[in-house]
Amino acid sequence: MGSGAGSRGFWRVQPDVLVGNLGDGNINAFTRDGKFKGSLKDDDGQYISVDGLWALAFGTDPSANGGKNELFFTAGTLFYTQGLFGRITVDGDKGEN
Repeated sequence: MGSGAGSRGFWRVQPDVLVGNLGDGNINAFTRDGKFKGSLKDDDGQYISVDGLWALAFGTDPSANGGKNELFFTAGTLFYTQGLFGRITVDGDKGEN
């Protein structure tokens, strides 16, 4: 399971915590008091699922480690025999779940 603090560049209403589910690869948003806010979806409204999802982290500085609208992830694909590093990026005002 991965987790990361929410980023204002990624959501219109900022969640406090994102939690990645290892089993189904979905990324879910929660408030600080544990209220479920929703799951990440793509532009077509389909849930974003990352096979073997391990960890999540937002960029904090575009010149060093990515912008606040970039959610980086690691995953262990092919039954955890291979590693994957990737990112999910929100463009402009589309930041919502």
